[in-house]
Amino acid sequence: MTKYKEEYVHSDHLLYVQLGENVRKLRKRCHLTQDELAARIGADQKRVSKIERGEARPNLTLCLRLANAFHVSVDTLLEGVVEYEMVQTLLNATSEQLLAQELLQVVKRYIREAEK
Repeated sequence: MTKYKEEYVHSDHLLYVQLGENVRKLRKRCHLTQDELAARIGADQKRVSKIERGEARPNLTLCLRLANAFHVSVDTLLEGVVEYEMVQTLLNATSEQLLAQELLQVVKRYIREAEK
């Protein structure tokens, strides 16, 4: 069964603190400044600083950008935060949602063109 690590069930703040620590470690491992990382993920330096301090709550899209900036997988970025299976569930759900949205847009375009 997929689950969050037990200590994060009661305090989501700890989850973001751990994520921030991971981001800081990966940033330093890649020899990037906060400004350089911000440029890579389409954010500003203050946002990166807040993420590293656990004060920001990056969404899945930003987590994907962070993982890409560090050339690591999302499960590496979230190491120590959630169980591996939870990451896979989140990624699969997001992929399915994106596919459904794209299909809906195609159908809407088709209907608009058919009505002309």
